Amino acid sequence: MPPRALALIVTAELVAVLGLIANAMVGPPPTWADGLTALMLVVGGIVHTEIARWGERTRRKVTPVRHIDLTSVWTFSSALILPTEIACGVVLATYAYVHARVLRPSRTPIYRQLYSTSTVLLSVQAVGLLLRLTSPPSLVAGWGMTLLPASAVLYTLVNSSLIVAVIVLATPEATVRAVVGRGSEVAVELATLVVGTFFAVVVTLFGLLGLVVALPATLLLQWAILDWQLAAQAGIDERVGLHNAAAWYKQAKHLLSRTNQHTGVSAALVVELDQGAEIEKTYGRELNTDALRVVAEAILDVTTRRDAVGWFGESMFALVVPDTDGRSLAMRIHSAVARRPVLLHTPDGPLTVALTVTIGVAEAPRHGRTATAVLEAAEVALDRARKKGRGSQHFTDEAI
Repeated sequence: MPPRALALIVTAELVAVLGLIANAMVGPPPTWADGLTALMLVVGGIVHTEIARWGERTRRKVTPVRHIDLTSVWTFSSALILPTEIACGVVLATYAYVHARVLRPSRTPIYRQLYSTSTVLLSVQAVGLLLRLTSPPSLVAGWGMTLLPASAVLYTLVNSSLIVAVIVLATPEATVRAVVGRGSEVAVELATLVVGTFFAVVVTLFGLLGLVVALPATLLLQWAILDWQLAAQAGIDERVGLHNAAAWYKQAKHLLSRTNQHTGVSAALVVELDQGAEIEKTYGRELNTDALRVVAEAILDVTTRRDAVGWFGESMFALVVPDTDGRSLAMRIHSAVARRPVLLHTPDGPLTVALTVTIGVAEAPRHGRTATAVLEAAEVALDRARKKGRGSQHFTDEAI
């Protein structure tokens, strides 16, 4: 890992531990009500983890860069209603359980989980410091209510900025836009914090009795958020993080129908990773997946959310991009891939491989009005591009 990224990781973890010790020394002694509330929050996190266990594993596989953690419902609400040191205990207990039931079976590296836990601890400590400095008489009355959105913003800012910073430092080719995520990921994060605020408000208003009402209601709301995101990601292939063939055809059909109605032009491309077969043959499927993901990220960097971008298995990617010149898009993809050499951790040590792609280009409606027809035209162009050699591109109407 680059020294700058490593320095950030170590610093964040050290500050989180020191902050926990400091809050334990200067904080007020916990009451039995604090302990019971903390226990209920941990139970809520455990129940949620068990209910959403398989869905969470899938979400972590298909999320391209930054994973939105739904356990922030429990950690954020604990920061609002518990002493900071007790809230940190909720974080540690919840994340220990998530590691045992979700992350370890998903083979998530332990260093990532430790850093994620540290960022959440720092977020909770930041919210605790804000509340301690302002000393509101109540979070549900008067000016104290303004601290609820302020706390949510502070919690998100601390957590997200640390995660985005370490990813950008560790992978210089990653853009901030790609790391932050698209609209659906941001919406999930906001919805999760809103649910956490709801839990804190109910407990503040009704005390321990509110836990009985808030716990099942929060679980139901959180399950609705999870179900919503899984539905949005149902067509995402977990190996590469792009649409599978069925989802791609559905989106491409929609885009091409608009192109046909408005007499516009859509570019259709088939992109092939040149080194895919030899990487898999030499080093195995897992390292080939790393290379495929690099190409997928490069394609996403030069396209937008409305474009149809899919993975068709092996080393093949397909695109339909409206109102775009196919030749210029192919050049941008070539450049984006060239800027992203893949680092393969082989049995013989780290190996950096420069990737290239071969691209076939067609246009709709000129070469077809349906997704099937225009894809076939682009595949014919790809066959001709292969004859030119690796890293080539070919437009359907060009002579070889």
